[in-house]
Amino acid sequence: MPFRIGFPAFSWLPYLVWGGRLQPGALGLAGLVGGAVIGSTSDGRVLHLPWIMALDAMVIGSLLSQSYVGRLFRALRQPVSAAIVGWGIWLILQAISWGSFYPSWPEALDGIWTLYATVAPSSGASALICGLIAQGLHWRRPSIFLTRRLPQWPPHAREIRTRMLFFFGLWMSTLIFSLLISLAVLAFRQAYAEQMEAMNQGVRRAGEQLSYFLHTGDTLLADLAALGIPPGESPSIIAVLQRFVQTGPIYHTVLLTGADEEILAAYPAGERAQGLSTEEHTALTQARAARSVIHTKVHRLPDGTAGLSFVAPLDGEPPRGFLIGRVRIAEHPAMREVLSSLRGSVPSGEGFLIDPRGQILLHADPQHTLDVFPLAVPALSGPFDSTQRSSIGTVDLLYFRRLPGTDWWAVIRYPRSALIRRGLELILPSAGILVGLAVSGMLLLNALSWSITRRLRQRTAEAARMAEGELGIPIESEAPDEVGQLAEAMERMRHGLRARLMDLSLLLELNRRLVETGDLAHGLPEVARSLERATRASRARILIPGAQGSIRVFTATGEKDPEPPDETCWKLGLEQGEPLWVEHVLRHPELSTIFRQEGIGRALGILPIHLGEELLGVAWLTFAQPHRVPETERQLVRLILSQAAVFIARARLYEAALAERERLRAVLESSPDVLMLIDGRGDLLYLNPTAERFLGLPSSKAVGQPIAPLLKDAELRALLSEQIPPGHVRSREFKRSDGRAYWAGRYDLRLEDGREIGQLVFVRDITPFKALDELKSDFIAAISHDLRSPLTYMRGFVTMLGMAGPLTSRQREYVEKIMSGIDQMTRLIEDLMDLKRIEEGIGQRGICRLSDLIRDVFHEMRPHAMARGLRMTLEVNGQGIANGDPIWLRRAITNLIDNAIKYTPAGGIISLGLCEQDQEILIWVKDSGIGIAPADQARIFEKFYRVRRKETAHVKGSGLGLALVKSIVEWHGGRIWVESQLGQGSTFYLAIPRATIATPSAHA
Repeated sequence: MPFRIGFPAFSWLPYLVWGGRLQPGALGLAGLVGGAVIGSTSDGRVLHLPWIMALDAMVIGSLLSQSYVGRLFRALRQPVSAAIVGWGIWLILQAISWGSFYPSWPEALDGIWTLYATVAPSSGASALICGLIAQGLHWRRPSIFLTRRLPQWPPHAREIRTRMLFFFGLWMSTLIFSLLISLAVLAFRQAYAEQMEAMNQGVRRAGEQLSYFLHTGDTLLADLAALGIPPGESPSIIAVLQRFVQTGPIYHTVLLTGADEEILAAYPAGERAQGLSTEEHTALTQARAARSVIHTKVHRLPDGTAGLSFVAPLDGEPPRGFLIGRVRIAEHPAMREVLSSLRGSVPSGEGFLIDPRGQILLHADPQHTLDVFPLAVPALSGPFDSTQRSSIGTVDLLYFRRLPGTDWWAVIRYPRSALIRRGLELILPSAGILVGLAVSGMLLLNALSWSITRRLRQRTAEAARMAEGELGIPIESEAPDEVGQLAEAMERMRHGLRARLMDLSLLLELNRRLVETGDLAHGLPEVARSLERATRASRARILIPGAQGSIRVFTATGEKDPEPPDETCWKLGLEQGEPLWVEHVLRHPELSTIFRQEGIGRALGILPIHLGEELLGVAWLTFAQPHRVPETERQLVRLILSQAAVFIARARLYEAALAERERLRAVLESSPDVLMLIDGRGDLLYLNPTAERFLGLPSSKAVGQPIAPLLKDAELRALLSEQIPPGHVRSREFKRSDGRAYWAGRYDLRLEDGREIGQLVFVRDITPFKALDELKSDFIAAISHDLRSPLTYMRGFVTMLGMAGPLTSRQREYVEKIMSGIDQMTRLIEDLMDLKRIEEGIGQRGICRLSDLIRDVFHEMRPHAMARGLRMTLEVNGQGIANGDPIWLRRAITNLIDNAIKYTPAGGIISLGLCEQDQEILIWVKDSGIGIAPADQARIFEKFYRVRRKETAHVKGSGLGLALVKSIVEWHGGRIWVESQLGQGSTFYLAIPRATIATPSAHA
């Protein structure tokens, strides 16, 4: 072998795993380095192996990283497929490398044959195992194998011609390859048969020659013995022997021995001194017993040469002596003819003779005679074939055949490269014809496909022109074949597209005109003109319902008075509900006689105008002559009428919107409240006359301006900047310098998806309501003051009833109810008096720490909450220094917690908290109770207002608690609001201004 063939068992695995992520060039570089290492350490091909492994890695990387669409390329992206293809490429590259070391093509093919038989199974198993491992990783971790390229069409699929050439070439290559394989099999079988026939003929001829030689030797020596050899040693005997050798064609030496096997005479005379060989002594014994000529096997003669001895007994009983004839095999012409017969059957090989045990009896090289030829069997018994591989990887074929009539065996050594050469000689003419036919077919197909695709490219260019809107150039058909039919179809399509473009232009023009106007008197005449243009009708009339059951009629020239046919078409349109096309009026006697009058027309179309299920009107067309409207025109009419339906509905909606807008404007402008609409950027969009007077600016100057600079009241500006949860209304009360009181509110306008689009600000003058509220408060305070004394007397006398005598159980029950009523009225009077005092500003302001206050309230109210099965939590962040009355603030917080306890079911949570935000102290009371409806949230701070719900019917109260809290907070200059949702609880917030404590100076 010129070098070793080796490969790592898992050399393909890294390429298969990373081939999809790395570029083929990177894999090729890795393969180049790996091949150099393997070639220098184990393989021996330092120059060849790196390029083999680099090209193989690049092929695998190209298969795994390609992103071509199609089943074939999707299958080739699988690691198993890539491994099999890579293994095939590796074998081809190895064959090229291996074959370059041989002097001729037959020897190279013989060596490649040996290479494949040696490494193909093991390397194929290795590639398959690597492919299966990589395929398993591909299924478990597909992200490793993802290619970074976008899906694309393979190069052969981008043109019909290349696709035809690709598939035809693939099919032709497969066919040619199959035919070549079949031809190669047949050729090599023929070459083998020829070789076997020539070999058998050579063996037969060599056997005949050898048999003739042995028979001749036996006969000549037997004739000499029969002529009689005088006894004793005399010159006459030597002369006889000399004449026999010189004239005979067989022997080079003849000996005469006595009965005692002693040499009596010899020619040449020098042979006598050399004596007899062991094989000759054995032959003498056999000849004495057989009384016939015996020849020895090939052995080493006394002179050292390889030869054959014949022994013939002389007359007498026992024989008086023996004649021995010696033959040097390598020098004898007959034996050279035997070798020539063997070599003639295999011109490129060699032939020689051996005995059944492998000893070489006759060889072209005398030095090999009597050597032992290695056999695969202990002894030859029948025809036997074998092979022998040479040191360079080529194979010699060995044929063992027995020469007929002898126990000699012919060995013919024949190089397999000669058999390959003969097979190539047989296959090359046929292969050349096949390849020539394939190339001719490919060239013919290329020319034919170019001719076909040239016309298709012309059609493609024409289709591109049509796509770009160039419909004026006609498309001509060159032939009646499929491409010509395509051209005719494209020409029809061109005409159809031109017509459709005109229809589309008509629809676009109609749509533009209908969009520009919202008036039926301007839009419907445009629809009538479009119908006349689309159908080439003599006239078109559009009917829509008018006021009080009348019909409004519109034509291409404008609105007209109804005519008798209009009434009939209106009724037919309502009855039919579907388009009615009449090709000839006179053929439809069921139609009214009014359509048979002169001037109406001979064809008719009555078309209801629908928008969904609603009938908006009827359009009717007339034609001067009998006419059948094609389907394309009917479809266009449907599109025109659909636009007309949308226009009629839009016009009606526009008219209704205008009317609604005028009504809304009248309502807004007549409202005594200030109404201002602000957009998402904070600019003023609308204000009513009351708002103009409130701002002191006309709407022409105020609209479009930022709202904040236009507001003179700080409370309104603060209200606009305040954060409000979705769906809530935030309000404030404020007073102006003129003493008038106002109540302002803000509502955020949001779309259904929650996006804020603006704000609505409303301001109401509540000065009269404040005056009434003060009168009511004074009246209630006076009544409350006057009621305190009678209630005191009543309490005293009720408590003294027991002193007048024992009371029954029923009487005690009555007394308890009276005392409960007195206590409730007393608390109500106390609340009213407290409310009066806080409204009058009675209180003691001072610096107080709300954090300590809120902790005291928490510990005071917590037992009450726990008694109701509630859990209270406290969260305090900051000290909460405020300038206020701690008694009033305690009362406000206690009222809120008391309400939370009342309206929270058992198991709920009440949270009390305090934090500092900017210049305010924020206090909140949060519960998980029943919640407050949005309608009630706007009124819960009013006096005597209570939420009337089934869940709160058992809760007792006066409706003054939250009003008192609101008054306390406002007395401190703060704010109060609530955030609540039904079923999710409520959160009340108190915002109290922070107090600023002056730091003592250094000189104090």
